[in-house]
Amino acid sequence: MRLGRVSIKSLAVAAGLFMFSKGAVFAADPAPRYVQPDASYGHGAVANGEWAFLELANGARIAPPAGAVFEGIAPLIAPDGTLYAVESSQSEGSRIVKMSPQGALIAAGDWIGTRHRWLSLAGWGVEQGQTYVIAVDRPHLRGDLLSVRQDGDRLISQVIYQGVTNHQYRSATLWGGMRDCPQGGNFVFATMDWQTAVRLEVTAFSARAVGQVAGAGPRALSAAMACD
Repeated sequence: MRLGRVSIKSLAVAAGLFMFSKGAVFAADPAPRYVQPDASYGHGAVANGEWAFLELANGARIAPPAGAVFEGIAPLIAPDGTLYAVESSQSEGSRIVKMSPQGALIAAGDWIGTRHRWLSLAGWGVEQGQTYVIAVDRPHLRGDLLSVRQDGDRLISQVIYQGVTNHQYRSATLWGGMRDCPQGGNFVFATMDWQTAVRLEVTAFSARAVGQVAGAGPRALSAAMACD
């Protein structure tokens, strides 16, 4: 299994960077990004986090389906250049979609099924030659950790852990995320009550806790992200 070199603190959206704590940068500038704020969905879970378009590195703009917006801080860029984005529908809530580097739709996940319910992207990995994405289902309400894998033109989600989050309601920042260390877990999340930072060893099919730091504020999360 190979994991990307990412630890997460914040996304420099204006610069088109997926920027994380410890100085790691998820993609070079210019990078695909969400553009043109769109208030029509009216969720507000992510501060300034609802968008009319996904803009590619070449400046081309991709629109979501009619009646939907892109929701979140930035699209996720896999090691092969494919893009993962979150679309949110007025009636069905969020789903994850996979696009080619040129913006063509490759595969789509199921809609959550309820308006104003969000999926938060957290990172990716590669196992047996296949990229998978890690996301949090309803990070403010449920906290299910999902492994998302492609099956033809569909994205299939599997719950691999429960009770964790990477986002505080109405924040413009993601917390925790991918950790590149020789031991001690490859992802960090906060517990739903924000009292503990949890290190997880995550694969395409499972996740297990391998450590924790009490107090899931920025200091505790930074401590959990650090290599021992």
